[in-house]
Amino acid sequence: MVIRPFRSEDVGPIDDIFRRTQLSVPSLRNVVENCVFEDHQKVVAYGVLKLFAELHLTLDPSLSPFLKAKIIGSGIAMSLKYEQFERIHAIVEDEKEIVMIKKHFGFKEVPGKLLCIEV
Repeated sequence: MVIRPFRSEDVGPIDDIFRRTQLSVPSLRNVVENCVFEDHQKVVAYGVLKLFAELHLTLDPSLSPFLKAKIIGSGIAMSLKYEQFERIHAIVEDEKEIVMIKKHFGFKEVPGKLLCIEV
């Protein structure tokens, strides 16, 4: 396995990989590093290391749905001040809150499962 920097001639093989997955092609905003993984001189994977900002809101569970929505909306507005961010992710456990942020803020579910590792 060889890991090397992305080159323009990699676009075709990378597009082919994305067509065979359910993932969307990532934008190149906030990229720290682009790389290609080759096996026997064939492109088998594409990697993009990107900056990822986190807004962590911990809400008092006893708050009214209206006040929760107001706080979440304010957090989103705070995030939008920074134009370099292309999306906002929400990690929500409460099913009622999931319905609320999808309905009022336009969040949608994405395929896959969010995983993280502490480094």
